[in-house]
Amino acid sequence: LETARRTLRAIPDRAHNCRPSYLAQIALSLGIPETLTLTPVGCVLSWPGRIHLYAGAPKGMAFSHKFKGLMAVGGFEVSAAHVGTEIRGVRIKSRVGGICRLKSPWQPKPVKVVKLTGNREIPHSMDADTIVFNTEGGNTYALLPSSELVKAGKAKEE
Repeated sequence: LETARRTLRAIPDRAHNCRPSYLAQIALSLGIPETLTLTPVGCVLSWPGRIHLYAGAPKGMAFSHKFKGLMAVGGFEVSAAHVGTEIRGVRIKSRVGGICRLKSPWQPKPVKVVKLTGNREIPHSMDADTIVFNTEGGNTYALLPSSELVKAGKAKEE
């Protein structure tokens, strides 16, 4: 690990010789804090069949960023936002249908999966830290952690 860190630091004129966002992702994975630059893979890592949101950002890091329509393995179109230290606004559109697997960014908090067509909650299960649910092609699903459920409940009361 230390050899990899030294190698990264030794690249001359990194900003002009390599893609800066690619080097920033490498630096983050090596534990070298630099300015956060997220590539699409850093926002949605989906190989080998499990979606991991903001995999390129250090856990607990506060920043603001959002993305929309990034494709994931399995025919899923993913949108989400990182606000402060939380991930919010997770929407997953299933292009072809099938099982969706998402590494829960809210573990161990409870999660609700809502099929937006008809606005109805659908069943899901947890496989360790992974949310698992069935999808139908062409439908979009919202994943709501307990913090968003509380906010939605307060908004309805007002």
